[in-house]
Amino acid sequence: MDVNIQQPGRGIASMPPPLAQQDPETTSRYRESILGLDPITGIANRRLFEYQGEKAFSLAQRHHDDLGLVVFRLEDLETIAVNGGMPKAKLLLQTFAAQLSDNARSHDTAGRLSRSRFGMLLPGAREFGAHKFAVRLLNVLREAVEAEQRCAISAAATATNSRGCNAFHELHEHAAQRLDEALSAGGSRLVSSFCQ
Repeated sequence: MDVNIQQPGRGIASMPPPLAQQDPETTSRYRESILGLDPITGIANRRLFEYQGEKAFSLAQRHHDDLGLVVFRLEDLETIAVNGGMPKAKLLLQTFAAQLSDNARSHDTAGRLSRSRFGMLLPGAREFGAHKFAVRLLNVLREAVEAEQRCAISAAATATNSRGCNAFHELHEHAAQRLDEALSAGGSRLVSSFCQ
């Protein structure tokens, strides 16, 4: 539904309706593309998360500070979606994202990296701080998620200072490798290591 507006000297122009009047699918695509938010969880999507990660990495490098990164994976999401349907899977994702956001400091960034992976940027956190944060958050997440649906959660924590990695994508890849190690070791565990 377009709204016609008379522009002086230009005739009638067509403008899209306000966001609140658009269908939910259009609104979701708008939020994801323009605002950088995941349409299901409302936290940063992968593109915004990586952008924030690059900014945080540059800032840490410039100030010789640390940057922690924790990556989480909901291991049983596909099974829940198949057995319980998409509404249960969406509720699980929203619960998980809400707990990430609620437990973040004001300068941390929570993001959904893929269908079942999430990340948390922790500016100023060394490896021990990232590991400690991950342990505390895993306990909170497991309690909250299991209240909704039984689901195993794995996590990987890593950190670097300006001399440890040369770019954010290296830190992110290292965390992803550590998460894969946790999954191959049986899942539902935390792996942490300093990025070398």
